[in-house]
Order: sequence, then structure tokens, then C-alpha cells
Amino acid sequence: EISGGGKMWSWSLDESGVYKFVVPNGTYTVTPRDTLCSPSCATFNPPDHTVAVNNASLSGLDFVVYFR
Repeated sequence: EISGGGKMWSWSLDESGVYKFVVPNGTYTVTPRDTLCSPSCATFNPPDHTVAVNNASLSGLDFVVYFR
């Protein structure tokens, strides 16, 4: 999920695990969530990324999931 600017934003995920958000300029926190698993069965590294968007695409916001 991505939060910032007072609302939640929509996203898409392709079959390779690449995700995409389209948001206006601003500062956002990107937080991975596993909707198929409760928080107790998986952790993410890092737990989130904080990014500043300024008229450009960003890449390299990767997460590693560890299942318990």
C-alpha cells in the first residue's frame, strides 16, 4: 500500500511482482502487505520505504518477504 497526502492510492502488480503506483508529487510511505497471510506468518525487509515524488518515476523500492 502507499499512503500520503491524506488518502490511500491505487496500485497494480504484474505477474513478475513489479508494482506500480500513479500519484501526484509529494512524500509517500510504501508498505508491503500480504493479503493472503496474516502479519504473523510473514515479515518484510525493509518494513517500508519513504519516498519523495517530484515529476519523475522511481525504481528500486524492493522488498524481500520472509515466510514463517
